[in-house]
Amino acid sequence: MLMYILKFILTLICLNILLTCKTSQPYWAKQNQHIYSLSSNSIQMIFFIEPESNFLRVKYIIFSIFSYIDILKTYPYLSISNQTYKFIFYKNYDSYKTYRPFKIDSLAHFDRNSKIIHVPLTIHQNLINQSTPTFVIYHELIHAILEECCSHYPIWLNEGLALLLQNINKPFQCQNNRIYFPKKLLQNKYQFILKQIHLPYYPEFDKIYSIYEQNMISGLFIYYLYNTNQLMNYIQIINQNYKKDLFMILTKGNLKIYNKHKKDFYHWLLQIKGNRFLNGC
Repeated sequence: MLMYILKFILTLICLNILLTCKTSQPYWAKQNQHIYSLSSNSIQMIFFIEPESNFLRVKYIIFSIFSYIDILKTYPYLSISNQTYKFIFYKNYDSYKTYRPFKIDSLAHFDRNSKIIHVPLTIHQNLINQSTPTFVIYHELIHAILEECCSHYPIWLNEGLALLLQNINKPFQCQNNRIYFPKKLLQNKYQFILKQIHLPYYPEFDKIYSIYEQNMISGLFIYYLYNTNQLMNYIQIINQNYKKDLFMILTKGNLKIYNKHKKDFYHWLLQIKGNRFLNGC
């Protein structure tokens, strides 16, 4: 299972590709077959469910989504207003693969054009635990929420927040909140340390590195900012200056200041370990 989860994280739905990519919809979604609408605390969810799906699994996922949103509302990195979110649930991974954009090897994805979250109820058949992990669903829901509230966020912040907030399980408490840090994000940390990949706000970061490198560093950088109590400050700066160059705002164009930022990040990365909880803000 870890191998497939890792593949999901390597692609992370490739948000920069999905900006222009539209996912086709299955006939039963187009014809509004097996559609369910539920509301709770001003949030409406519309679910298109493939025939022959495991409805016990559907019920569990729907319950977990509403519970997750209640927790997510306490976090200051985004805002959740009166909004409708749409999901298409596929009965299994093979059915989902038919509608993946460009056949990207992902476990789920958010289509930014139609604003629909596409999720298979089960993944690869040779796995012991076939159910799609809920954090995969939460990850895509974060993208949908950020699309509505915070479209001015740069892609690296959008992706990093999705990786961070997919792992919350308690309401927000600054510096006393624990968020699980997945070990899989550290798979190639020594390679990154050796290569000294730039921080995500470095000019033309998205043109210098591969999608894999961009997504990994973006995720690690957000966990670093959270763990060092800098994330809220960064988001405030971005909200106040989203039309300005973040590199210039944070460093005033001084490479010595930037290199100090990078050095601090890689010092943290060298020491940090996964599969544990991090405190931060």
